[in-house]
Amino acid sequence: MPLGMLVKGAKQRLDAKHDGKGVAVLGRVDNSRLAIKMLHDAARNLPRLSSANEPDDGTVFAAVVESDAADSSTKVDAYEDWKASSLDSRNFTESHKRRLLLLDMLVARLAKNYLFLVELDADLVGTRTTLKYSLDEDLPELEDRGPQQIRFKLSIPDYGFAASQHVEFEVPKGLCIQSIDFVAFDRKLLAIQSSGHSVTSPTRTAHEVLAPKSVFHTADAWVAAAPARQGVFSFSKWAAVITTFIVLATIPVRIWNNEVLRPEALIPSPAASIILVTPALLLSWMSKEPEHELVARLLAPLRGILLASGGILLTMAVLAAVPVSPWIWWGSWFIIYGATAWMAIHASIVFSSYKKVVGPDYSSSIEGRLK
Repeated sequence: MPLGMLVKGAKQRLDAKHDGKGVAVLGRVDNSRLAIKMLHDAARNLPRLSSANEPDDGTVFAAVVESDAADSSTKVDAYEDWKASSLDSRNFTESHKRRLLLLDMLVARLAKNYLFLVELDADLVGTRTTLKYSLDEDLPELEDRGPQQIRFKLSIPDYGFAASQHVEFEVPKGLCIQSIDFVAFDRKLLAIQSSGHSVTSPTRTAHEVLAPKSVFHTADAWVAAAPARQGVFSFSKWAAVITTFIVLATIPVRIWNNEVLRPEALIPSPAASIILVTPALLLSWMSKEPEHELVARLLAPLRGILLASGGILLTMAVLAAVPVSPWIWWGSWFIIYGATAWMAIHASIVFSSYKKVVGPDYSSSIEGRLK
């Protein structure tokens, strides 16, 4: 049974289930054989020209099904040549024209995608059955929307294969989905329908129900992702606030040190080891296990804040632990105040930019084409 279409290429963690149990997924050989048979069935009974030089249907269809991203356009061109040399379009009825449109659609999709087929028990034939499949996608096409938001596009090649389709997106741990937008295209790749909304409570997963209007339609999904408000986001926010407060607190201490500090206060201070705990804790958030490229890209500004906070506190701990000459002492404090000011400004920009992502504007491409 075909569950849908997937973009050609290696797939990670591809899994199909029925009632929570795994089902067998057909391999490439069986998959290709059935896809070619599908094209043969779609081309059946189309009026033919009597020509001895016409190419074999099987050769053309096999080339389309077994093509990859690099030569898919060439195989589609070969299919168009086959149509011109093999089909008698002058004797087409309306039924033949509709069948040819179906064949064109299948060829266009199977050139860049493969048919995802699974095996089911014969007892399920003719019954309403829920099947689910999931997979990890490679890093898709990205649209950078500032230091805190990224939008990425995912194609839905099997959009239109059913009256309704349920789609669920999940982003890597540490991120959340803020909005989802869908754009449907007709067989001429003109945008004909768009829909989208912001997620009320941003989470790692978002579920959508699609209702295509035609089997010939395709769709793209644009998903806006941002760092989750838990974890690194909240930790880096508090790190910036606390570090700035500690550095500002040193100003009155340095101005009125005789009134604040006891006479026996010395440098180096035995409390330096305690001060070192804070930068060590901050820097521990920098050394995580290998993660998704999307996570690393979105969390880079937050980790920059953690790195700055850790560096500032580490410098203060070194000054408290090591006796240095006066010019190094004053120069280091000048650097600490300057770095703190930069970190506070940078953190304000980063956290103020963390906002809801507005969906894409397709009004210009859809205007006058909505059906």
